[in-house]
Amino acid sequence: MPVAITENSSGSSSRIAVSLADLIAQRRQAIKLCQGFNQNLVALQSGNYMSKFHGRGIDFEEVRLYQPGDDIRHMDWRVTARTDQPHTKIFREERERPVLLCVDKSHSMHFATRGCFKSVIAANTAAILAWSATQLGDRVGGLVFSESSHHEHEPKRGSHQLMPFLNFLTFNKETATSINPKPQASKLLLEQACLRMARLTKPGSLVFILSDFLNFNTTAVKHLAQVSRHSQVILLLIYDAIEYQTLPPGRYRIGDGNNTATIDAHKPRSLMGSQLLARVEDMIGYCKRHGWQGFPLSTEANLFPELKMKLATKPGMQAYSQFALQIRDRNAIQSPP
Repeated sequence: MPVAITENSSGSSSRIAVSLADLIAQRRQAIKLCQGFNQNLVALQSGNYMSKFHGRGIDFEEVRLYQPGDDIRHMDWRVTARTDQPHTKIFREERERPVLLCVDKSHSMHFATRGCFKSVIAANTAAILAWSATQLGDRVGGLVFSESSHHEHEPKRGSHQLMPFLNFLTFNKETATSINPKPQASKLLLEQACLRMARLTKPGSLVFILSDFLNFNTTAVKHLAQVSRHSQVILLLIYDAIEYQTLPPGRYRIGDGNNTATIDAHKPRSLMGSQLLARVEDMIGYCKRHGWQGFPLSTEANLFPELKMKLATKPGMQAYSQFALQIRDRNAIQSPP
């Protein structure tokens, strides 16, 4: 009888929770990732992070007297009028790109039937991406949210500045063992997180959203569309095997860390496969409409080779299109006419 991973499962502590030590250890994987994709990842320094992303911003530095050859478009007319001498604004190019990671640790993410909890995959993936950006000298920040907490970290540069964000990613026992989260609150979590990202993200940023996207509504899409007007958005959909394939007849024991229950499934069911397919097809539509990129990640994923393979080329929407075909084939779901 298949058993969902529970807190009492033998030897499963690292599969249902992450510690700060676990996330710090991901730095070794990030270093290897940077070395393996030197030409792509190092291009982050000049505005291309693993693909053709939006350019960097520029920071205002000072106002000085106009000199021959200065760009007239940068004239400071207020200072010129006040001093009766021509002045121009001087800008310097922003040398590092802000990388923001929005990580969903809501109730639905504390689940898996195989591998690790979705929340563990999300945290470890976020840590690898954060260490990779830090390794390249970029500023890293983001947002970690659940039903019981909301943590924001302003993008900062340096390994020591990354520690608070990694702390936010560590396992939240209160969230994982909450048996009765408020349904309405859960439905609005991702929407509210996307709204905060729209307010936090500066032009030229690279934004990763790590979630199972169970409650990715039209308002959340609208907020992210606002972000993608000036920054790059990458959606990482985290899923479990039970969502991917038809549930065969049988008895299934599930648990939330405190309690277990048994589901008696007498007939084959493809409902969950259909629901995941609908989410993936939505992702394809969003990628087309807003220029987003991304790829799916399984709770069984071996993260380093998986990320190495999927970040080697422009994420685009191809990964989601291929995944949709796999779900259809596995569940014998007919394509719409």
